[in-house]
Amino acid sequence: MFEIAKLISGTEISKVIKNEIKQEVEEVVRLKGVRPGLTVILVGDDPASKVYVRNKQLGYEEVGFKSEAIKMNAGVSTEDILWEIDRLNNDVSIHGILVQLPIPGQVDKIKYWKQ
Repeated sequence: MFEIAKLISGTEISKVIKNEIKQEVEEVVRLKGVRPGLTVILVGDDPASKVYVRNKQLGYEEVGFKSEAIKMNAGVSTEDILWEIDRLNNDVSIHGILVQLPIPGQVDKIKYWKQ
């Protein structure tokens, strides 16, 4: 009639998934000589964003990714952010770019997102 609930542990599931990813990363490095690289662009001084970005970096490093964070001041222009993204797009060691939200109000989001 009713099924008994099964308790699952997000922490344990996370460990299993991270271990699988780590093994896959090691295999890519072994076979292709390439370590996946991720960069996070953090604009401004939002405390929650700083914590979130730091946790992302720790997670990336835990599974064997190359990780870096680029911190830009809150007064940055749309063009400065786009220039940084373009630079990273042309860096063969970077395979993913995350721009941490929120970004300041002076950034032209329409121009930014169309790039």
